[in-house]
Amino acid sequence: TRISMGVQSANAAALAAVNRGAQISQTENAVRNIRNIGYPRVNADIIFGLPNQSVPDWKNSLQHVIDLGFDSITTY
Repeated sequence: TRISMGVQSANAAALAAVNRGAQISQTENAVRNIRNIGYPRVNADIIFGLPNQSVPDWKNSLQHVIDLGFDSITTY
């Protein structure tokens, strides 16, 4: 009844540094598809302290997953 997605970050430079360059658009599409098929709860995992990631970048990532409508957010 819950899907947990490893979003990691919404910062392109930080994602590229960990070999996840296309992940931002994939996350947006996946959340939309998951909601369309009716999963009741969707969790996002995001990481702070990635290479090339500043505190403002992390805050922007957090706001991005909030804006996408995740039900819960886990940070690492």
